[in-house]
Amino acid sequence: MVNLTLIGVSHGGLFRIEGNYHFVWETLAKENPEAVTLEISFDHSDQASKVLGKALFASKKERQRLHRRLNRPKESCFGSEYLAPVVYCREKDLPLYFIDKSARSIEEVTSQNVLTLSRTELDQFSCPSFPWTIGERNEYMAQALQTIISRRDRGRGIERITHIGGWQHYSPKHADPTLQELISAAEVQIYSNGLTDDVNRRR
Repeated sequence: MVNLTLIGVSHGGLFRIEGNYHFVWETLAKENPEAVTLEISFDHSDQASKVLGKALFASKKERQRLHRRLNRPKESCFGSEYLAPVVYCREKDLPLYFIDKSARSIEEVTSQNVLTLSRTELDQFSCPSFPWTIGERNEYMAQALQTIISRRDRGRGIERITHIGGWQHYSPKHADPTLQELISAAEVQIYSNGLTDDVNRRR
């Protein structure tokens, strides 16, 4: 069975101050995934390219310099929870997918490795967005994850996937349904930044 790791982060506040980058990087290194997905929508790809461009379109030296600066428990940087997987996937040559709910089809978002796109190509994916509920977003992301997982049956051999997003998506107090409740084709484990105690650590 495929192993799916869900990393829950705070997009701001306490853990932005105390080092999302380090937390995400250490978890990725521990779990050693073969593919990584992010709670980012292609509807906002132009915003993503602005925040993540320093890693997405940087040279290897620039990424190494960014990593040295941010990979500390107390270091902070806006968007660092997503900068870490970009740098990690570049380093390990892994596919990276934006799978939050968008106007695009599941097949399209799960076939588009973000790391193969230029800044212009990524910006062109952007389009007007809708106020999706957290439950609707979870249902879309679960379908995307199930699609990536199912490719193992078609001979692609991906056995370890890591998804990174806000911890609220895994919390019954904030999400109905939670993301982990919607995943049936994988062994799921969760790493949270500790801001909530109602997230199941393992399903």
